[in-house]
Amino acid sequence: ASVYGPMDRATESRNFRHVPNRVAHMALAGETIRPNSLEPVGDYVASTDVAAAILALIDAQHLNYRHYNIGSGSSQTIGEIIDWARERVPGLKAEVTPGEDANIVQDVTLKGGMWGAYDIARIMRDTEWRPRPGKEAFHAYMDWIAANEN
Repeated sequence: ASVYGPMDRATESRNFRHVPNRVAHMALAGETIRPNSLEPVGDYVASTDVAAAILALIDAQHLNYRHYNIGSGSSQTIGEIIDWARERVPGLKAEVTPGEDANIVQDVTLKGGMWGAYDIARIMRDTEWRPRPGKEAFHAYMDWIAANEN
């Protein structure tokens, strides 16, 4: 899964920002979002949900496995994330832009494996943890950016 959330930023050692981070920042800055396609997918999970999942694993009475996936358990398209941003920023402009003029570029053929929805059945069976719905987590992240980065 791709983790995003408060304090997520490009640094010298990690010069990368996931789609939710980029869309949220561009939307709040009033920039036009220009993805190469609205169709690429990812399992995007908020860092706050990951932290809660880790605590749930630590606090679990019994764990049946050595390894657990932590993710949202679903995949979201770039188009869906842009639509969620538009709910917070009604005038948001987005236009599919091919090639080097796009400001978000994702491979449209990558839909499974690490790009698709992660199976979170194990952690859901062994703990009480559940990820927040994608839109709810994304809106909370946009609210955090507005309150803390501007």
